[in-house]
Amino acid sequence: ISVDVGTCAREADKLLHPFRTTNQLRRPYVILKWAQSVDGFISKENRQSKISNMFSDRLVHKWRAESDAIMIGTNTAIVDNPSLTTRLYPGESPLRITIDRHQRIPSEHKIFSDGHLTSLFTTRVRASLPTNVQQIVMPKQESTLNLAFMMSHLYELGISRLLVEGGSQLIQSFLDQGIWDECRRITSPLSLLSGISAPKISMECESKERMLDDIIEQYRNTTESKVSNRLA
Repeated sequence: ISVDVGTCAREADKLLHPFRTTNQLRRPYVILKWAQSVDGFISKENRQSKISNMFSDRLVHKWRAESDAIMIGTNTAIVDNPSLTTRLYPGESPLRITIDRHQRIPSEHKIFSDGHLTSLFTTRVRASLPTNVQQIVMPKQESTLNLAFMMSHLYELGISRLLVEGGSQLIQSFLDQGIWDECRRITSPLSLLSGISAPKISMECESKERMLDDIIEQYRNTTESKVSNRLA
């Protein structure tokens, strides 16, 4: 029989790439996700903004169920006060991770107070937080976020697949430092006119699909792929 090995090899490479990333680069496979308005904003200033539609929201919860952990930044935790569960899709909720270098997130917010396990990267242990919050003291770096330290620690915790949901500053840090593998950008026809600018990614998207009136674009970090392939 005729066997198309080339096609199978390409598909197999895509399936194996997350595994190679985790075991060879010794960090989680990082997926960046954000939703933005058609005019390039992720939200209004200091206010939660609903952007993607209900079907895109359900898809995002599927992505959560496929991940070992989900990460958000300080401002997202404060303004949105999210629970970061898979309530819209069957599956286990991932470990929640947030960053709070200056102890700004209120202790009564859901990510600390609802009893679900959370990992917190901070520069000083907070005695007021409950036992479901695992506090990880990170090196003090005021100018840049030490993502390499955090990814190494998550690798040691056994996290192999990390979904980063924002906000803009955190995602841009991953992009700028080159510590990412996939990017999934949801663009809504909604216009916000002003607010917090969405992260910037300067490459052609690999694939695009429509979820009703939302456009979902997927990007891959080919630089990281080449590193992983070279180590294979």
